[in-house]
Order: sequence, then structure tokens, then C-alpha cells
Amino acid sequence: MDRLILLLRDTSDNNIGSADSFSDRLNNKYTVSILVIFALLTTTRQYVSEPISCWCPNYFTKDQVDYVNKVCWTTSTYYLEDSVTEIPGEDEPIDKVSYYQWIPLVAVGQAFMFVMPKILWTIFSRKTGIPVDTITDAAMERQKKSEQAAADKTMEFMVKTLGKFLKELSWDKRYAKRLKCYSLRRKIYVTFYGNYLTCLYVLIKLLYILNVILQIVLLNFFLQTNYSMYGFETMSRMVKGEDWTTSHRFPRIAMCNFIIRAMGENMHRYSVQCAIPINLIHEIFYIFLWFWFVFILTLTSASCIFWCYSCFPKTHRLLYVREKLYADGQLRRRPDEETERHFKNFVLKYLKRDGCFIARLVAKNTNDVISADLLAGLWKDYVLKTMRYEAEKQLLLDNDTSSRVNSVPNKVGLFQRVMSEPERL
Repeated sequence: MDRLILLLRDTSDNNIGSADSFSDRLNNKYTVSILVIFALLTTTRQYVSEPISCWCPNYFTKDQVDYVNKVCWTTSTYYLEDSVTEIPGEDEPIDKVSYYQWIPLVAVGQAFMFVMPKILWTIFSRKTGIPVDTITDAAMERQKKSEQAAADKTMEFMVKTLGKFLKELSWDKRYAKRLKCYSLRRKIYVTFYGNYLTCLYVLIKLLYILNVILQIVLLNFFLQTNYSMYGFETMSRMVKGEDWTTSHRFPRIAMCNFIIRAMGENMHRYSVQCAIPINLIHEIFYIFLWFWFVFILTLTSASCIFWCYSCFPKTHRLLYVREKLYADGQLRRRPDEETERHFKNFVLKYLKRDGCFIARLVAKNTNDVISADLLAGLWKDYVLKTMRYEAEKQLLLDNDTSSRVNSVPNKVGLFQRVMSEPERL
């Protein structure tokens, strides 16, 4: 329970948990705020002022009128068309409306459903050993810093943190490839390491989409109507010049039947007409909510398609990283064969999908310049380690002492050209 409270606090903090995109924040931040504000507004309206006012016989005392108002609000009312001239009898079926009282609680439940994907993303993204929001938050801090020294220090932290994560992925995958006797376990390791965050993020996007669709379906049952067509019906009435605020879903005027017991077996049955002014707020809100749901559903679906298109095809990953390194002055448009080989290994075997995904997420939360600086730092670190590894490997393979001595300067010389003269690569 304490862990859940901590996660809820993290997701509600504006300064942390920023490892998401604008469409995600529309779901887990702005929509949640709208629903909570509406729940507070309707709750205040229900318990501070009178949500219902019934027209009682003139011989009712003030206390009796208050009692009737409370009975009709807490039980059920029903709607009659203006064309109906007779009140239904005791045994006649009527369509009662009993959901007004539960609207604040339903709004809070809706808000929780919108924040759940964010909680799941926070929990499972940290299973990788690196909180993604650590990188994105550091990038946001880097963007705010005006002093170059402080900004460089923050960028160095980002490069080291992400580089450590990528190095661990490489070692885990090498270990997985040695698991010859456990083919299933080997396939799981090889498939998901380096792709876990990307696949998880797309899954969270799909959860946001499913959540909106599910909420529309649930509102159909809760409001006892075809809520999925609510917005279209409202627009149709507006085009026809009809009063779009008059609806049987949220009637301003409703009927209420109740019984007052007297001494003995005497039971007095009453039917009164009640005004429900709070329904004006309910109807306007649910019309707005329908259009809001359509908006975030469209935007989230487009965002999901964009991330799949950007992160899964390797050609798009190569193009993205190439443009960022070129913009930072670390790579030419047409590098030589050896540099191109190192570049492809850097993107496809070192960064993998997760590294490219984090770089794109940094750009979404800050700007392309910081993302380019991050990739440039990782590229320099990768080239340094690769050159050292190849030089040591050459020393072990070369039996000639003179060849061993000459091979190291050659490899180091290549590294120096990569680091000091990037414009020639």
C-alpha cells in the first residue's frame, strides 16, 4: 500500500515522472485533472446547495418539503415527455433514473482508470534497472541551466547513466546467447533485451486507447443510453436549431413517486414534479467529455502509430541517429566504410531500440539539440571502447612483437581521428 501511495505521489508531481509524451500527459494529467475538478464541483453542489427542488402540495410544512426533496434525490426520479398528459399508475412500468447521486464517485473512478497506465509504466520501466524518468528529468534540468559548466556536467551524467544501462544490456544478451540448453529462456533474453522499453511503451499507448474506448462503453451502461453517439446527436440538434441542452438523459424536470405512512395501515401516495438544476452541469460536462474523449483517442492513436513507425524499423532508427550525429558535427553524410560499419553497430547493436527510444523521448520532453548532445556523447564513448577492444584483440592475435607494437598506434590513431576530426568521417 505504501508503495502504491508513493507511485501515485510520483505520477502527480510535475517535476518527476516526465518520461512520457504530450499525448500521454493529456491522458494521465489533464484528463485526470478535469475529472477530479468535476467530481469536486458536483459533490459541493450536492451537499452544500439543493440539488433538487420538488413542487409539493401547499399544505406541506417546510420540514415535509425538505423531506420530499431528500427522498426524491436519494431514491429515483423518472422522466415524462411534455406530450404525456397522465401520470403512470402504480403498476405501470416507468424508466427510473438513479445515477445522479453516483456521478462524483464515477468521475473519481474514471480519473483512476486514466492514471493506471502511468502507474504501470512507472513500475515496469524501472524493472530495467534504470528509471527512464531519470534521463528525461536530467535532460529537462539541462535545458534550464544557463551556465555551460553545469549544463555539461548534467549531460555527462546522462551519458554515463544511459551508457551503463546499454552496457548491461550488451552483457546480458551475450550471456543469453550462451544458454544453449534453455532455448526458450535464450529466445526471451535475445528478443526482449534492448527492446523491452520500446515494446512496453507501445503497450502503454494501447492501454490508453483501450481505456478511452472502455470508458465510453461503460458510460453507455451507467447513463442508460447510447453515449457513444451522444456528441453526434448533440451536433445534429444544433444544426437543426433545436435546444441541445434539453435531453431525457439529464432532464431538468422529472417526476417523483413516494409514500408517506400514517397511523395504522394508512399509506398516502404522492407524485410530485421536481426541478433538477444540477443536471444542466451534468449534461454540459458529459457533452464536453464526449468531444474530449474523441480528441484524446485520435491524438493517442496517432502518437502510437508514430512511435511504432519511428522505433521499430531499423532504417528509421539509423536515419534518426545519423541526422543527430551529423547535426552535432560527429558524422558526415557519407562516412568512410570503417566509420559506417562502426555507426551501424552503434545503432543496431549498442543503442538497439531502447537506446533510440530514450533519445527520442528526451527530444519530446526537451528539444532535438539535447537529444543530439546525448547521442554524440554515447557515440564518443562507444568509439573509445570499441577502438580499445579491437586494439587489445589485435595484440592477442598477433604473435610478432613488432606487429603488436605497431598495431596499437594504428588503432589509437583511428580513434583520435574519430574524436578530434569528426568532420572528415
